[in-house]
Amino acid sequence: MLSEPKSCCASCYYSFQNYVQDVVEQFEELITIAEEEDNDLLKDYILRMKEVRDLSETNTPFLESIVSLYTKQFKTEEDVEKSLEHSCCTLNKHNMSRISDVIQQTVREWSGEGSYVRDSCFRVLLDEIGTKKRVLVPGCGLARLPYELVKNGNECYACECNHYMILTLNALIQAKKEAFTICPYLVFTSDLVSSDFQRLKLKIPDVAPNEFLSQVKFSEEDFVTYTEKSQVTFDVVCTCYFMDTAFDAVEYITSIFKVLKSGGQWVNLGPLHWVNNCISSFHFTLEEIIQIAKRVGFTLVKNSEMKSTTYIPQRDCTTPVTYLPRLFIMSKP
Repeated sequence: MLSEPKSCCASCYYSFQNYVQDVVEQFEELITIAEEEDNDLLKDYILRMKEVRDLSETNTPFLESIVSLYTKQFKTEEDVEKSLEHSCCTLNKHNMSRISDVIQQTVREWSGEGSYVRDSCFRVLLDEIGTKKRVLVPGCGLARLPYELVKNGNECYACECNHYMILTLNALIQAKKEAFTICPYLVFTSDLVSSDFQRLKLKIPDVAPNEFLSQVKFSEEDFVTYTEKSQVTFDVVCTCYFMDTAFDAVEYITSIFKVLKSGGQWVNLGPLHWVNNCISSFHFTLEEIIQIAKRVGFTLVKNSEMKSTTYIPQRDCTTPVTYLPRLFIMSKP
């Protein structure tokens, strides 16, 4: 659990709290514009917008389960505002896009609908890692991969420093199987073949997360900070859709090397769709990543291209976002 109402945490908290109303207001505006345009020609569109607006409430129980864990921590808005008087961050209470991303991440990791996208990457990782290993998973998101690793007979450690993910994960860990119904795609207004996808209802989580997540040793520190402090060494560091989150991938590579045992392996799967667009951020090619890793001391064991896959389920979309992730394995002598 997060320990104090820092600015970034408070922004997450209020964004979760306000999300349903923010979505309702967004669709109210779309309905008003459409009705002013041509009520007769757009009647089907207007009806769909009203249906989607009303379905927004479906997400309330899940979001309230997240918010309820932190009501005592954040107390009143006045208390939070006062605690942030000397903060360099700005409080954002209406970050709809981040909440939508987390809801879609929940679909990927903890719904039956997401099983095929999980299988497209988790299955090969589980096969490569095997069992009875001590594994570190940096940037674990909502921790389905650590769950599967423990289920497969491994000892698992995991890092996640994104507060939106942490707040959601804390709620999921306490949830029973299929405790919530969500409508994850309500805010998808483009690229739709059918409105059925937008109105889709899903049960989450598809399993009881705590059955195996209770055995995972979590850290809320960023990966580099965690490795600087870690007294533990690992048989495997497994990076899944993680390397391209780096501002400086060299730090990631040297940190991975540091915490691996002699003979340990770095197992990586994911794209190189670098998310940091700062001019001083390094955007390496795969060849450069491999060359840097060799200079650090790694030996390349495997390098292969995986099948095209989406990150989240996107059926009935005209332009699904697909990836051609790479799998490579490095060994520490």
